[in-house]
Amino acid sequence: MRSASLKLILLFALPASMLGQGIGWEANDSTAVLLDEFGLVGHCDLGARIDAFLVDLQKNSTATGYVINYNGTNELPAYYGTSPRERMIANHITFRRFDPLRITFVRGGYRNSVSTELWIVPPGAEPPEPSRTVPAPVMPESEAFLFDRTYLESEYEPDGIRDLILSSVLAERDSWESDQEDEDIDDEYIDPLTQEEKEGFKFRWVSIVFGKVLAKRLDSSGVIIFYADDEYYDVGKLTGFIEEGVRRIEVSENAVIGRTKIVFGGFRSSPQVEYWVVPSGSPDPEPKPEERPPDAEACEDI
Repeated sequence: MRSASLKLILLFALPASMLGQGIGWEANDSTAVLLDEFGLVGHCDLGARIDAFLVDLQKNSTATGYVINYNGTNELPAYYGTSPRERMIANHITFRRFDPLRITFVRGGYRNSVSTELWIVPPGAEPPEPSRTVPAPVMPESEAFLFDRTYLESEYEPDGIRDLILSSVLAERDSWESDQEDEDIDDEYIDPLTQEEKEGFKFRWVSIVFGKVLAKRLDSSGVIIFYADDEYYDVGKLTGFIEEGVRRIEVSENAVIGRTKIVFGGFRSSPQVEYWVVPSGSPDPEPKPEERPPDAEACEDI
């Protein structure tokens, strides 16, 4: 336990040496300072940058933090008007048990790609304003467009679609896993998830907002294209699984009933679902599968 706590302290303190020093900001300054600005970053990088931001705020107890998030015009329409990054940052701040009242979130509008600014604002200083913004994107009216994309596999329940794997592959995988088991480990695994939670995670891929946009665009229909490795998954079972997910959309938005077509688009290394909005008179979208890797490489991945 002591070792784990020490690692957490080091993780929280390390970024201060990278970003918290040498910016020329002192506690008695009266001007807001841009501490950090970044675009697309990995999850670990994002956490390190927020940690550095919190360290600076912790060292200067009278200052306020401002987080300005900009959506990208290159994002899918499902995310117009939302801020997934704001939610991730807020969750990280909660995880660090930092006072959320000391941080103000601002939705800055749009830039060409997703971007975030982290500001330190001394008492009495003017708060920062969004900058370098571009007009908000709009959804096409007369041509088919990709509205949303999700992944079938869940990070919380990776075996949630286990029953969709081909029986021959599943038998081979189970045999291999059985051979790898350590006979010296006697502790029984206790699953922390309830059956209800598992069911919820199993259908996290369903895009409820897709139903909402179709409900507003009665002259349009929907096309759901799903991709998967058909040498690993049973396409027939996958189709049924997608249909079940569509019924969950229909429960939320009755306008989707009978207006959505499901198409298997071919191979992709990770099972994905694309949600297309197709205005009346517009042709359906063409699937875009990935090239299947050589057999030797595919075997290694399995």
